[in-house]
Amino acid sequence: MEKFFKRLPKRAEYYVVIYDVFSRTDISPRWGSGADWRRARIARILLEVGVRTQKSVFEVNISPRNLTKLLETIRSLIEEELDKVYIYPIESKVRKSVKRLGYVSPILKNIFI
Repeated sequence: MEKFFKRLPKRAEYYVVIYDVFSRTDISPRWGSGADWRRARIARILLEVGVRTQKSVFEVNISPRNLTKLLETIRSLIEEELDKVYIYPIESKVRKSVKRLGYVSPILKNIFI
């Protein structure tokens, strides 16, 4: 995981963070309480630094140093053999070309302008 942190672009400050948290009993649609706790905890942490765009998708404006701390915190919560967390950096050039269709919250309108 440390190698991954080093590959994040230094100048990117906007990221899309996506997570998928499972329990060992997720063969059925029912979630276990451990997974529910991890899912809620990750969402709470991401809400402190970003904006929720979908149930498990957040847009985060954070410095690379703070992003590394954030990812270490999330890493300590997840079960690596079950859960997935993806972080996509959005460069400033790309940020300007983001298109949104459908309902866009007032907060999100200002993020990419």
